[in-house]
Amino acid sequence: MSQPASRIITDILNDAALRLDSSESVVTRQFLTNLRTLPDFIFKIARTMDEHDLDIMDTAGGMDGKAFPDWPYLHDIVDLYLAERGLLVEKARQLMLTWLFAAIVVWEVRSKPGQRWGWVTLKEGHADEALERMWAIIEHMPGQSIKTQQGAKAFKDAGGVLWKRSYCRIEIPSLRSNVHGMSQNVDDARSFTFSGIVVDEAAFQPKFQDAFSSLKPTIDKGRFVGITTAGPFGFCHQLFSGKSFEDIA
Repeated sequence: MSQPASRIITDILNDAALRLDSSESVVTRQFLTNLRTLPDFIFKIARTMDEHDLDIMDTAGGMDGKAFPDWPYLHDIVDLYLAERGLLVEKARQLMLTWLFAAIVVWEVRSKPGQRWGWVTLKEGHADEALERMWAIIEHMPGQSIKTQQGAKAFKDAGGVLWKRSYCRIEIPSLRSNVHGMSQNVDDARSFTFSGIVVDEAAFQPKFQDAFSSLKPTIDKGRFVGITTAGPFGFCHQLFSGKSFEDIA
């Protein structure tokens, strides 16, 4: 004889309650809550990697990553990024700004659908290294790595969203969002408009001015971030002079 309908409904509700009380559900709720705002994502979820720092080693000897330090200037830059559509930041080494903007791009493509971001460096290989930093941030979010038949890198985060990694590219198929790594030639950038662009070490890119002009559709309507140490090429100095991006492009 089958169970009474009331008993079946009670069992279903009990099972649902157990799932909601499970540690996995707690992690999922916390992850999705901290994903809502950029400061929470940066300072509560994102983790960096520095192989020279033993603090990133976990108890099993693996790389556990390290949270962003609670430094006031990092909070200030996050606030500036949220307030300004275009941002140019002069940096020194060991300030963690490349890591910071890598984490910002990860948040942008995960928190909003249909995001297409570009990361521009002197050489394409350098851009792929930057995307590898992003992938390290992704793999240290709550979730699990996925084995694919093709041997490609994949990760499913605690919110159930699948990430894919290939050379100079990170994709989130379900959100139709992605990140492209590009050299300063940025020929591909002429064919479509990005949601945002990060140009890393812009002052060391001889073709940065040409790239800047190529990216004008993004600069006009999307987000532009330039981060650089002091370098030999003068176009960055024009940007630092206070002229608007639109006047120079």
